This record gives sequence, structure tokens and C-alpha cells, in this order.
Amino acid sequence: GSAAVFVGLAATVIFAVNLLGSLSGPAGKGSTALRFVKLGVVSFFVTSLLNFLLALRGFAVTAQFTLLPELRDWLVLYAVFSTSVFGAAYFFLPRLSGKVFRSTALVGAHYYATVVGILAIAVALGWGGWQQGHLLNDANVPFADVTKALTPWLTLRSIGLMFLTVGHAAFLINFVWQVCPINSRTTPAASFANPPALEAQKA
Repeated sequence: GSAAVFVGLAATVIFAVNLLGSLSGPAGKGSTALRFVKLGVVSFFVTSLLNFLLALRGFAVTAQFTLLPELRDWLVLYAVFSTSVFGAAYFFLPRLSGKVFRSTALVGAHYYATVVGILAIAVALGWGGWQQGHLLNDANVPFADVTKALTPWLTLRSIGLMFLTVGHAAFLINFVWQVCPINSRTTPAASFANPPALEAQKA
């Protein structure tokens, strides 16, 4: 029930705050991998909050048959999971290939396109879904009018998906440059700083 979801939400808040605090240390400053992971952590918290709201009867009366449950599922699959996978890719690929990502501009384009895309889709499905719920609960509103009211929100969702596609293309180009034997010949080798604990042991 909602009590169990509330307890889970409290645990999620504690987890997210602690994890974000750990990821914000000076050791990871400027790390693309950590930026994607932080985005996934923030999205995880937002998803948990939305899941809690959907478990409340007063909220579910308006939201249950709208775009809001779709938003929750989409946040789990993309904003939480996919962004974390991209973060892992930016961490492991240079270590596996021994090469840096060739274009920092494409790395930045991927990250910011992802942020804009996620925000656009979240606003479209969230705000649009809430408006949809109110219209569906009004018996005087024809269903055709409900569909018409969703048009701008679905358009915004499509724009968000376009931004995500641009980000994927940027990552793919950088990936091919990095791992293709022909393209990566002139790519500089990657160098990695030792963790602070190892540096202390050497001293």
C-alpha cells in the first residue's frame, strides 16, 4: 500500500543524498561518466517520488489512466537505466581500448542533448498527463477534445526524442572513432590518475 511506498521513498531520499554527496567529491570533478551517473541518480529519485504519488488514492484518481504511468516507466528504462549505462561506457571504454574519446565536443553534445531530451519528455508526459486526467474526469468534455489537448504535449515529447537521437548519434560517432582500428590510429592514448588511496601508499 501507500505506507510501504512511503517507507521506500524515505529510503530512496537517504540513498540519493548520500550517493550524490559521494559522487560530488573533487576526485570526480569534470568526469563525463559521473555526470551521466548523477543524472541517473536524480532520475531515480524523481521516479521514486512519482511512484509514491501514483500510490496515493487522491493523486491516482486523476493520474492513473493518463500519460503519467508511462512517464514513470520511461524514467525507469531510460532516464535511470540508460543514462547509467552511458556513464559506465564513458568510464570503461577508454580503459578497454586505451584510447580517449576523440571529440570532447561530441561528448558534451551527448550529455546536454540527453539532459534536454529527458526534461522535454518529462514535462510533456507529466504536465500533459495531469491535464489529460482532469479532462478525462470531466464528463462534459468530449474525448476528441482530450486528444486535441494532448497534441502540443505529444509534439514536445517528439522534440525530446529528437534530442535523445542527436545524443545517441554523437556517442556513436565518438565510439566508432575510438574503437575502429583505422580511425583510431591518430587518437591519443588514454592516461588515468591513480586513486588517492594508491597515491598515499606510494608516498
